[in-house]
Amino acid sequence: MAIVTVGGFAQADDYPEAILRLLHPRHVILAHWEDFFRDPAKPPKVVRGTSLNKLIHRLEAVLPPGVSWTLARPGVTLEFPVCPGGGRPIDRSAEDGEDR
Repeated sequence: MAIVTVGGFAQADDYPEAILRLLHPRHVILAHWEDFFRDPAKPPKVVRGTSLNKLIHRLEAVLPPGVSWTLARPGVTLEFPVCPGGGRPIDRSAEDGEDR
């Protein structure tokens, strides 16, 4: 999982591409994109001076097949499986008698 901040992404070279090459995430969350100074009673709006579409284009150009992304929205809870494929963790501590 990688959390990529949207605000100000254009001021950093090779961002988000470098992060994605290093982390090899299975999923990417785009966060910190909304204008915090906007009236919270109004629908969220992309922070001034940032092109969300440009970042999404760059993101999708480097994501390997099967890697997805989500735009985090204010007030929305995101849930993801703990283990790849949504399976249960494997407890191997009893296999060799060691505590892990």
